[in-house]
Amino acid sequence: MNTFRAYDSEDQLIRHALYLDCGHTLPASLETDTGFHAEFDAWLEAATEAAPRRYRSNEFDEDVLFDDIKSLEYKSLKFSNQPTIERAEADIERAEAEGARAAQATTFASARTLARNIDVSTATAPSGNDLTFNTRCASLVQCNVSLKSSRVNILDFLARAPRASPLLRSLDGATLTYGQAIDFITKGDGDLRKLGADSSSVFAYNVPPGPVGALAFLAVASQCTAVPLDPGIAEEDAYEALTSCRVSMLALFRGTDTEAIETAASRAHIPIKWFVMTEADTKLAGLYAPESSQSSTSDVAPLVQSSETIGLLLRTSGTTSKSKVVPLVIGALTSNGATLAASLELKASDVCINAMPLFHIGGLSCSILATIAAHSSVICCRKFDAQSFYDTITTSHEVKPTWYSAIPTIHLTVLQYGQAVARGAKPSHALRFIRSGAAALSHADAEKLQRFWDVPIIPTYSMSEQMPITGKGVHVPLAERADTVGQPLCCSFALVGDGHCRLTAPFGQQGELVISGDNVMTAYQDAEEANNKTYFYVADKRYLRTGDIAKMDHDGFVYLTGRSKELIKRGGEQVSPLKVEAVLVQHPYVRVAVVFSVPSALWGEEVGAAIVLTDDFDGHEDSALSSIKSFMGTSKELSRFEIPVHWKFVADEDLPKTSTKKYKRAGLAEILNV
Repeated sequence: MNTFRAYDSEDQLIRHALYLDCGHTLPASLETDTGFHAEFDAWLEAATEAAPRRYRSNEFDEDVLFDDIKSLEYKSLKFSNQPTIERAEADIERAEAEGARAAQATTFASARTLARNIDVSTATAPSGNDLTFNTRCASLVQCNVSLKSSRVNILDFLARAPRASPLLRSLDGATLTYGQAIDFITKGDGDLRKLGADSSSVFAYNVPPGPVGALAFLAVASQCTAVPLDPGIAEEDAYEALTSCRVSMLALFRGTDTEAIETAASRAHIPIKWFVMTEADTKLAGLYAPESSQSSTSDVAPLVQSSETIGLLLRTSGTTSKSKVVPLVIGALTSNGATLAASLELKASDVCINAMPLFHIGGLSCSILATIAAHSSVICCRKFDAQSFYDTITTSHEVKPTWYSAIPTIHLTVLQYGQAVARGAKPSHALRFIRSGAAALSHADAEKLQRFWDVPIIPTYSMSEQMPITGKGVHVPLAERADTVGQPLCCSFALVGDGHCRLTAPFGQQGELVISGDNVMTAYQDAEEANNKTYFYVADKRYLRTGDIAKMDHDGFVYLTGRSKELIKRGGEQVSPLKVEAVLVQHPYVRVAVVFSVPSALWGEEVGAAIVLTDDFDGHEDSALSSIKSFMGTSKELSRFEIPVHWKFVADEDLPKTSTKKYKRAGLAEILNV
């Protein structure tokens, strides 16, 4: 199907291609942009000289046929520097040889589209929000909710819970209440005015272990812009983080490894403040204090970040490219935390146990902010240790965890330890459910988790730019719609299938997932090129391209199939690494499978697989490979071209991972010398 070109001869996106043909309206920011108008008119004149017979509407709903060009109406694009024209003047010329029609516009200051007869169905998301589908629009879902009214700042978010209710818990039983947390931030050692900070400060800190890390996030983000740093960060990464986030203040915690960050700070000419952890002395979970204060707070107004200011800067983990800075608005963070709590049906009596790092969105948003939204509490592990984590869940204590959220690596490590010590017995625990995120959890592994713990397993999908995006309801059986990551929770989204963000994919077919909503990040910081490639408008909605490839069914359940950059293009076919991995891990010898592309002179790319064998396999690798190949050859889930032809047995530590423990597929063939 022909459409107006969205890319020029150098494959650069033509920005005005996003607003026509038929359906895109002009954002207010471009209404007075005369340069845009000139580009638009020139592009339109060239595009309509050979107008195709058949167009697709950008509203994703129907074909527009040019059999009767005079009956077409176009959607208004109101330019402020020229009068609105209700109907474009057009000369119609019939090409006798082909019987085609061409539309040549003399002016196109305004346009309208065909009237639509939309077939609408509705559903309710696990978060309680209403979803609207156009059954003829294919993979396009509107989430009918305005989230701006739910956006509050962090101190107000904390103040909604009873002051005496526990918020933070340590493994040794110490607690910190909501009221104590508020007092610590506003008039205690967490008051950043003592260090000379103000509301414009961009405040970086190395995330300390346990409850201290949780309280540090709440204290910093409630007063200025927080930049939490991985305590194990390398010097070059630390330097990039400090400079790209434009950090103005840096505090480090005594008793932690700070050498790399200290060196990076020296290079960036950023002075260092020091904190000391005091929770052991006070018997209160999470407390710390500045080593020395430089300012009196008596004559300085309290620092309170508003709900509409940037409260958190994160960096994308970047499996294939340089990290980008993700600025997140405080109100969006608290609102998204409330959405998570609603979708998981959290109650004030619930207790989360967190082993996720508090320098990424998963731990901060789900374990901490969703807990606060429910007025409940969270046990913060100092570090992840399978034995300690398992024992905390299964040992009889007065306070027992009722849920946790983690990445597949943590799930499977705890499961492996639990199976070894339980020896076939069912563990005693108080868990209500287990949430999985950050990376794909195969259905086979989810089934293993469910059999062992006998609780619902909740697959989800999110990203740093928007947490959450989709989730499965707590009461939806795992076997129902296997491999789904759930329905949209608070975003409108679509699957676009043409690479130019102009056509949606039909139900059941692959497309790139794009999202829109009040809480979605509006732009990467200092990254104009990335923003131009990432965002586009459809009518009044601003969409973000996630780069993830997925399918969607008629009820809005999403099924991830891979990253657009990680799809393996073998000849004329595309192979999803996730699909192949999901089959591989069903083999009893396979603990971890990572599928990647291998360059091929014949096919362009071929399918490779790196395999980590289970600990209880004691045979030779040749026998394992023979068994795995035989298993894959009989699979009814894979086509012949999807079966790996290159194999590599590795240890898990040999596989490169991002800071969030996702396996890196890009460049793996070279790294493993395949």
